Amino acid sequence: MDKYILQLKVKKWAEACQFLKSEDVKNAMDPEEWSAIEILSKKWQTTSYSQLMVDECNEMIEVLIACDKLHSNNRNIITWSKEFRGIARMMYTTDAETFNQFKSALKELYGTHIPEKKKVPEKKEPKKEEPKWTIRNDEVIITAVSFLDMCEGKVYSDMGFKVYNDAKYITPQLTIRTNKRGNVVIKTVAIYPSGSKADYDTEITLNGSGTYKLDGWGNSKGTSFMNEIGVVSFEFFIGGKSLYKSSLQISPSPRTNDAMTVVKMDFAEKDINGKIITPYGRRLYETVKYIAPRITLKTNRFGNVTFKVKVNFAEYHDEYSVNITLNGSGDYELLSWGNQSGTVYLGCKEVEFIVFEGDKMLYIGTLMLAESPHAHDPIRIDKAEFADVTYDGDIIHNYGTALYDNMQYFKPKLHVTTTRIGMTRFTIRLISPSGKTEEYQSSVKIIGSGAYVLGGWGSKNGNTYTAGRWVVEFIADGRSLGRYSFIVNSTSSNNQYKTSTIKQFKTPTNNQIYNRDNKTTVIKKKKKTRWPIFMAIIIAFIWFGDTVINMMSGLFDSAEKMYVISDEAWVPVYISGGEASGDESLKFGDEVEIIDNQNAPDGMTEIKNANLNYVDNKGYINKYDYTTEENFNKLVSILDSEEKRRMASSSLSRQALISLVNSGAYSTFELVDGELISLPNGYDTYDDFVFIYNDNGIYELRVYGFDASGNPVWLDTKHLPKRLTIGSVTYKDGTYYYSFYNSQGKKLYL
Repeated sequence: MDKYILQLKVKKWAEACQFLKSEDVKNAMDPEEWSAIEILSKKWQTTSYSQLMVDECNEMIEVLIACDKLHSNNRNIITWSKEFRGIARMMYTTDAETFNQFKSALKELYGTHIPEKKKVPEKKEPKKEEPKWTIRNDEVIITAVSFLDMCEGKVYSDMGFKVYNDAKYITPQLTIRTNKRGNVVIKTVAIYPSGSKADYDTEITLNGSGTYKLDGWGNSKGTSFMNEIGVVSFEFFIGGKSLYKSSLQISPSPRTNDAMTVVKMDFAEKDINGKIITPYGRRLYETVKYIAPRITLKTNRFGNVTFKVKVNFAEYHDEYSVNITLNGSGDYELLSWGNQSGTVYLGCKEVEFIVFEGDKMLYIGTLMLAESPHAHDPIRIDKAEFADVTYDGDIIHNYGTALYDNMQYFKPKLHVTTTRIGMTRFTIRLISPSGKTEEYQSSVKIIGSGAYVLGGWGSKNGNTYTAGRWVVEFIADGRSLGRYSFIVNSTSSNNQYKTSTIKQFKTPTNNQIYNRDNKTTVIKKKKKTRWPIFMAIIIAFIWFGDTVINMMSGLFDSAEKMYVISDEAWVPVYISGGEASGDESLKFGDEVEIIDNQNAPDGMTEIKNANLNYVDNKGYINKYDYTTEENFNKLVSILDSEEKRRMASSSLSRQALISLVNSGAYSTFELVDGELISLPNGYDTYDDFVFIYNDNGIYELRVYGFDASGNPVWLDTKHLPKRLTIGSVTYKDGTYYYSFYNSQGKKLYL
């Protein structure tokens, strides 16, 4: 501080003290006012600079300000009081350096003792008695205010002029100077930082001067001031007359960032309006409408927090955010998830809820759903209709119209009467005009009587169905629900079905599932019908020629040495008209000689092996079941144990591994985990191959699908932080979702 200004302030301070501490002035002061002057005048001598000292000085200065109204008949007191408290505010509350400069200057002026009042020379004028301050019987004067945090009569803290935003009720405490006895109504008006206003009356009983508590404003949960950070202005009125103004600072609670632990999670069922149908802790069924999770927290945290909740079940993955107002330990309900019809969880046995705060996972809660009590109620089929549709579900020939032998996908629709509610798996058995039987399964959510569309059977090429009378049987819960026949008409006109010519290369077993709208699985046939017949491959070869051949990494090249990569490759001796015969097979590592890989039907290759008991030791093998010696050796280095052979159990999955090695990115790698999974990602002809491998300490998951010709197609990659095994893989709206297990068996979602 400038030395000249400091000297001026010290001089004024001394003059103010001399006036205010004179005997006549002292007698005109309120006791609290005199006490404030005494404390402030000695503060430089009795303490060091601290925040506590600053707070106390500010409180004393507020007392002096409030007392100005007591001296309307003596303006000199008000003038010198303003001078005194202005210097006190500057020197005591600015900073430590200013305080210490002021302290040194006063020591230089006074020494170590505060001077007593100096005698003022008596004036020769006749003495005139100054009027003394008196209080009228009906006058109420507020001289000071402080604030308490109270609830139901209990004082949680004496806040003074600072409060945290977790206060329950901000309660004004007034210091009143009065002679009045009896009841009086004091109006409190508070304006909060958000602009909200509290305006309320409190009736108190006065019994003279003293301290009186007014009613508080807030709530017992301590959440009223959650978002009111800043300064609150207070004003107090009696009979419309303003008696006092004050302010209060609301600061963030120190509990805002306290740690929290989720102790448990339980679940209830709610409806769309949030009304509880099944209370927390009771058994929930797969017909549940909305699952409402509730977490029990152990924490001192206070304030708003945003939780992220991930929901995982069956083939669904979803997440949502929920804002919760915390006020310590207790139960907190999260948002519910489901639908009003109660069909979301049909067929689902386990639902997983994961709670995050930011990126930190707090808890994993698993809910086991009981099967619907009506899951196996009887079903009666009233009518069965059939349509011809495309792979995308577009109608070619509608339900109830004629079907033809160029039909792509045969799709049933059943009209049923039932009280059943639950996921129902139908077995659909198709019997061709020649007596050949195919079966597939389709799972449908049944919710009482109505019409239900099942999964279809066929191929995009439209070469599955021969002309004639077909029979279809529907089976559920091991019981036949009925048999129906339908006519497949020929597209030519040579007999009652317009032709008796049966197309060749029909019904390749692994290329018939229509799975757009329903969950459909193949029922595997006996070995003699297990080999796939691929008309599309022949078309691809005719159309694309060498391009397709090169893409298959040597699968179709003739060579003196080729090696079987299937654990058991079926080798028929005869193929014609969609039929095959022969019961021989070759094993993993058997050497074969390629006889003809261009002219054999249905994606097969004519080969020779000394162990075949056919004429000239010749037969046919699927073109995916063998590879070159170089590729075989690479595959052996990857599948170096029975466990790893099981991880990549099919020929196509092994071709995917060869494709990865030959991509140039890797010379070799360790297979960590792998499995074949049916995903509705557009590559549904064959199961997708999902596997994890380790390349020099880097773990990666890859997804391979297979196109209509069976070529490996790289679909997705996921980098992993450590060695994990596959839990589940699902696909929805263009995105893959994964769960994993670590070495301790804990389930993780990445």
